Amino acid sequence: MPLQAPETQKKGFEAGVYDAVCYSVLDFGTQENKFGKKHQVCIGWKFIEYTYEDGNNVSYHQTFTLSMNEKAKLRELLSGWCLSGVKNPESFDFETLLGKPCKVILAPNANGNVSAKSVIQADIEDVPPFTAEFFSFADWDGGDLPQFLTTDRNRWKRERIEQAEEFVKKATVPAASGEPF
Repeated sequence: MPLQAPETQKKGFEAGVYDAVCYSVLDFGTQENKFGKKHQVCIGWKFIEYTYEDGNNVSYHQTFTLSMNEKAKLRELLSGWCLSGVKNPESFDFETLLGKPCKVILAPNANGNVSAKSVIQADIEDVPPFTAEFFSFADWDGGDLPQFLTTDRNRWKRERIEQAEEFVKKATVPAASGEPF
């Protein structure tokens, strides 16, 4: 009998076009990655046609280097969605993304992983209610993190924020030790 690897189910979304609404913009601060230290931002969308068993819309998040340089992936992603007519993309206010309906186009990247390739404007009439999530180190005073970051389901977001150089320099409260708040 030949030795064979078992078939595995790939986790995540299939390539395709998804009706969505942006519900989350999080400043992850300066993080170490394979390209060195880079300022990162995480954008989250709720997919309108997909729900969890509890009735909440399925969410999709992607992290980008916070750069609006002409060749930056973030600028490329936003250009078809909300940058048309913006003369100075470097001064774009990311908080304005919250509540914007769109179509998120997921496609395989160079590694074969499915990720957001582009986002385009969409007129979606029945946007489900959602709680907006926004965090920026520019607005943070070093005290408690926003309430939404204290829930278990957002632990991964909180942990990424707590790893940022900006958090370490500014925090007046200790990082969570893995214990729920």
